[in-house]
Amino acid sequence: MGELRYNPVTKKWALISPERGTHRNSYVTKDAITSMPCPFCDKDGGINKKLRSIFTINLPESSAPALIVTPNKYPAMGIEGSLNRHAYGIYDNTASIGAHEVIIDSFRHGIDISGYTEDELSNLYTAFKCRIADLEKDIRFRYTAAFKNIGAKAGENIHHPHAQILAMPVVPTIVEEYMIKAADYYKEKERCIYCDIIGQEKQYKERIIFENYEFIAFAPYASEHPFEISIYPKQHEHCFTNISEGSIRQLADITHEIFRRLSQVLGSPALTLALRLAPYKNNRPDYRGYMQYIKDAFHWHIDIRPVVAKLTTSSWAANICINPVSPEDAAKHLREVNQL
Repeated sequence: MGELRYNPVTKKWALISPERGTHRNSYVTKDAITSMPCPFCDKDGGINKKLRSIFTINLPESSAPALIVTPNKYPAMGIEGSLNRHAYGIYDNTASIGAHEVIIDSFRHGIDISGYTEDELSNLYTAFKCRIADLEKDIRFRYTAAFKNIGAKAGENIHHPHAQILAMPVVPTIVEEYMIKAADYYKEKERCIYCDIIGQEKQYKERIIFENYEFIAFAPYASEHPFEISIYPKQHEHCFTNISEGSIRQLADITHEIFRRLSQVLGSPALTLALRLAPYKNNRPDYRGYMQYIKDAFHWHIDIRPVVAKLTTSSWAANICINPVSPEDAAKHLREVNQL
């Protein structure tokens, strides 16, 4: 029989129901490759020289780019203008001011998660750090989302390695909820809830997949989706942009290892990688509410969610996710990947 598991961070329940799943091979979801023309490549398969670069990392000992950050051609929000907050009856309204950027993190067209190198992942995290820090200087922005979709089933509409950054003038409700819950936990226990989670996972070990000197990857206890993975820095740190160059290499190392294992176990599935970040503090000097606790209560991390759609079910009416793969089984498969 399955069991209901409670996530103390999101304060949501997940139904872990292994009997609804089958053999591990049923989870393999090799992603389809699209044949659409690529806007990041030229007609000869090289770099599209028309791309406007906001930020560039060059290849070692070369002037050729290894990574380019460029404005999104179809931005969800525009950089120009003022917020112009106003009421619309009982509703609130503001202009969709923001920054929407694309990080082209490799010029090797069409690679899946098995093709990423540690250098490419290191460049990606460096670009995330630099662009998030730069966008914080704009006092209009309160939060930046940083994420990477790989594969059409994860929402990737261009089959060329890229990630996205979206800076916005509001803090998304779900982010505020996480921050409030983390602050409440800290006010009650004077400890970071995420540090406590890491401590418990290290104690029990059964959901840990891989760890290196600075980071740990595990299947969350109340995973809502099959083979969901979280990566945390082992030492408490609330601000991603404080990460050092050496730590970026460690983060690239563990991400590369997780990608390798997911590729072997699930057949290079589509997935989403999301940086879980705190709202910008510099733009809100009053630090009211949860903001005053962020440094001690929040712990940045990465969530990776493979798309295993044929096995993932949820009940919208009951507002609960049903996960047919227990986190313990998922972690075991990924730990033992070299034995397959």
